[in-house]
Amino acid sequence: MLEYVVFVVLVLGLADLAVDLLKNADRLASLFSSTSSLLLILSVFLPDRQLFAYSLNSFFKLASLAVGISLLIIVLSGELMKTERPGLYNGLLILTALGAVLASAADDFISMLVAWQLSTLSSYVLVSLKKDIFGAEAGMKYLVIGLASFGALIFGIGLIAGSTGSLNYVSISRTITGNPVTLLGVVFLISALGYKMAAFPFFVWMPDTYQGALPVVGGVLSAITKTMAFMVAFKIFLVALLPIKVLWVPIIAIISALTMIYGNIAALVQENARRMLAYSSIAHAGYILMALAALSSSAIVGGLSHIFVHAVMKVVAFATVMQVLMITGSDYFKDFAGLRRRAPLTLFSMAVSFMTMIGIPLTAGFWTKYVIFLGAVGGGMWWLTAIAVICSVISIWYYIKPLRWGFVEGGELMTEGAPSRAAQVGMLLGTAVIFLLGFVPSPLLALAREAMLSIIP
Repeated sequence: MLEYVVFVVLVLGLADLAVDLLKNADRLASLFSSTSSLLLILSVFLPDRQLFAYSLNSFFKLASLAVGISLLIIVLSGELMKTERPGLYNGLLILTALGAVLASAADDFISMLVAWQLSTLSSYVLVSLKKDIFGAEAGMKYLVIGLASFGALIFGIGLIAGSTGSLNYVSISRTITGNPVTLLGVVFLISALGYKMAAFPFFVWMPDTYQGALPVVGGVLSAITKTMAFMVAFKIFLVALLPIKVLWVPIIAIISALTMIYGNIAALVQENARRMLAYSSIAHAGYILMALAALSSSAIVGGLSHIFVHAVMKVVAFATVMQVLMITGSDYFKDFAGLRRRAPLTLFSMAVSFMTMIGIPLTAGFWTKYVIFLGAVGGGMWWLTAIAVICSVISIWYYIKPLRWGFVEGGELMTEGAPSRAAQVGMLLGTAVIFLLGFVPSPLLALAREAMLSIIP
């Protein structure tokens, strides 16, 4: 059944592109996107299958659940229905999501590259479709740096395949050795994957792209594209490159530390919500990379769980920013004044998403961070855990800033529009997921453990 889900989602994506030729087809385009998101979510309950070189197992299901929920919230935000070409936007959104989940399921580099490019090329167009100078700048930066990173990815794969004689992850793990060619290939792989994850120092495109593109696109990049990068990285390093972990673990650990430090410090000085969320997403890339550096089973389970939570909390945060833009016409913190009177549900969802980013108890982010930190200490990465805890405390300040403005009674409340009902449903859906997993985290942790065991028997 899972293979049919993949096929139907692909057809719906292509159908959305065809719908773009019709007039007044925004509802039909949105229906196709919503159906695709529900299919991806429901795929978690279907039996495992093999589709060519794609293993549709628990690892795929975790990525599918994260991407499916993110896609549904994005569609419910309603912004895509207000564009000039809703069919094109929704079609590209579906293809971005489908490519992301298939890249996570790939068993070899060739299959991964096909899915990777399906997702990446679609996201390039999404970023570039905003018709102003900021959208053009965002699209150009994302495209140029993206092409460079793809070149690094291809070069890294070529070096590893050349030294092992295989492109299959399992086959590579049986023959790989720590020779200079392999080490160079690993460095190029880390560079390419680091770009998608927005890890230090490969993040330069991210803040301007998030601010310049449509707000919904920031949600796509942080929730869907980054999920793909994290899942692909975990699978490559835990399967193909595990025998030479002595070469890449120190590199990942250093990148993790620098990513957390830079992301949190840079976010402190931001006054724009989308730029703050960009640097926050950089910081969370560091937390997830901690799990890969620690390599304990607990840390890996926590890292995979946090990939899911990161997708949900970021897409909820961007959905709230979209609503603030609709209400006030601005996403600067000072213009959040009075939101508690004008849009209390939006402010509530924003507060919950920020709380889980901090790791406040009784939110999903608390448990995933706790498991990562515990696993990192168990894996001997106590110094990295200390940095992560300090950075989490620092993050409280920049998450509180917009909320402080939102709860302020005084100040002139700029009004351009009203909150969208569908968007409020989407935000509350994401908020409910965060709270539910905060009270009962075991289902997510169990799925993450199954995902880990599906690639590391």
